[in-house]
Amino acid sequence: MRKVPRNGIEGAKPYNPILGEIFECHWNHDCDDSRTEYFAEQVSHHPPITAFHIKNEKRQICCYGWVKPKIVLGFNNVSSQLEGHYKAILYNHKEEYNVQLPPVIARGLLFGKQVLEIFGKMVMNCTQSEYSAKIKFVRKLKKE
Repeated sequence: MRKVPRNGIEGAKPYNPILGEIFECHWNHDCDDSRTEYFAEQVSHHPPITAFHIKNEKRQICCYGWVKPKIVLGFNNVSSQLEGHYKAILYNHKEEYNVQLPPVIARGLLFGKQVLEIFGKMVMNCTQSEYSAKIKFVRKLKKE
């Protein structure tokens, strides 16, 4: 049986995860010969909560946390605010960042072009330096 690649929104969310399900992957970076490893586990099914851990030992970077999507359904779209805890650590700089993730919207569920889009704000705060950054993602208003 030939596997057909899935495009658009269908290719982004292929399954409904079950409790205890584990996902592992890695990717190699040619630019500095390093490797990033990703590990996630479904720790709750109702509500769906995923715990994750990302690391690159050579670059001395680690990210971890958990996310719980809060879903809002529209007529031809669904949006998700990722509630939870997300921390990024830069060991070489001795810095820890708390991150608030922006919402995501999937449009074109019933008709029109299927699009995944980030919108709203992302906030990052460094606990050591007390610096913070707010990044605003603007939704595309053009009809498709």
